[in-house]
Amino acid sequence: MAISNFYRSDGWVKNTQGAAISGAQIYVLTQPANVVAPITPPRTTPVPFVPNPQALIYSDQGLTPITQPVLTDGFGHYDFYVLPGLYTVAVYFGGKLQNYYIDQTIGNVGSTGGTSVLFETNGTPNFNQTLQNLIQGVGITIATDNEGNTTISATGSSTPLRLQTNGVDNGDQALQNLVQGPGVTLNDDGSGDITIGFDSATASTSINSQGGNYTAALSDANNIVAMTSGSANSFTVPNNSSVAFPVGTTITIFQEGAGTTTLNPDTGVTILTPASLTTRAQYSTISVIKLSTNTWWAAGDLT
Repeated sequence: MAISNFYRSDGWVKNTQGAAISGAQIYVLTQPANVVAPITPPRTTPVPFVPNPQALIYSDQGLTPITQPVLTDGFGHYDFYVLPGLYTVAVYFGGKLQNYYIDQTIGNVGSTGGTSVLFETNGTPNFNQTLQNLIQGVGITIATDNEGNTTISATGSSTPLRLQTNGVDNGDQALQNLVQGPGVTLNDDGSGDITIGFDSATASTSINSQGGNYTAALSDANNIVAMTSGSANSFTVPNNSSVAFPVGTTITIFQEGAGTTTLNPDTGVTILTPASLTTRAQYSTISVIKLSTNTWWAAGDLT
């Protein structure tokens, strides 16, 4: 049995001048979502409207539910945990809709295709697949081509799947003895079914510490870069021709040192921001999210 993996989502609400808004109401909705009240016919008493349908969100890894809306704190910040999926996030203030964002991917759903492997029995197609009864777990898709070939894809992580024979990488897989690699769990139910799941614990986020100006590398995708310099420094977002991050990639930048960090778009790169591109103070946390080939979105504790 695969265990559900919950993902944390953080956001910040600011006005057009860049000042944090506290007390904003955040609704997390499944799609399609209703964010405005329906038109009330004449001479009909309006029914109080609540954005819907609301997703089940939590303050932790799926143990403590949160009653919506989520309120922003003094820094305009909010966070919640939710199952992987595409959601609409609606922002209200004083009970009035300010903005809403559809197709917000959480847990990399809908953003990257992950890594896939071709799965066969004894290296040849097998219509019966009697030795290969597979059940997909969270973050995994399993597809057959009706010719005996089964493709297993990781949709919840950029961590590659790895198949081994007796603990050694083997592309043939003649005996198909599976050993789980990083980010993958294997569960045998004793009845011939094997559940292949995504293990967020072993595929944990890494922290890359940098003491000066730095250009993002592919290994920084969906991870954290800690800028430790005591003086002002820059974080360069490279052109897609140099480093091809998948669309939907998020990189979190943490100003660990006293020096502020400024996001620097490489030639041909656009970084969209509601404020500046510079962190506000020591311990500020910001993120850049790839929207298209050379367009990124900056969010977080910017000046």
